[in-house]
Amino acid sequence: MIKIKNQESNKLKLTEKGVNSFARKCIYKTIQKEINNIEKLQDSDEKLIIGETGTILVHNCEVDFEITEFHWDEETGILKIDYKITDVEVYDSEQLLEEAGIDFETSLGSESLYFKLNNKEYRVSTHKRPAIVEDLLDYEHDYENETICKNEKEMYFAIKEFLEILNG
Repeated sequence: MIKIKNQESNKLKLTEKGVNSFARKCIYKTIQKEINNIEKLQDSDEKLIIGETGTILVHNCEVDFEITEFHWDEETGILKIDYKITDVEVYDSEQLLEEAGIDFETSLGSESLYFKLNNKEYRVSTHKRPAIVEDLLDYEHDYENETICKNEKEMYFAIKEFLEILNG
């Protein structure tokens, strides 16, 4: 069982960075899974796991955490683990484009972003856009300036690089 004493400070760290409640819930679940993986790798010796750190990437948030408590409660027979979030980095591609004054469109069903720079259209996404099927024929979307990234963090840095090239 993961017992979280630091829940309020963890929540505060995330909300200060603008992380919404759904993303926070996903982050908490992912940290718990990560701790369970660490627990399987370690012996039940407290000294081995207290201070253990990890980093997770959930949506557009990279979160560092540290295990602060790890012990077996003899009375309840429950393994108690606690962690604290030590750092949060949010990679907000939309905010990056807004701050640069660039108009863009987003996909309703995915993280894809569409924008123009120097009269060229760009598409940055985590996936290839699905083909349109019409009369049993597939029509592939063809973008001259398409960048496929493995996650939202990569999307952020790809857009940042485009903006740096644009600004010289």
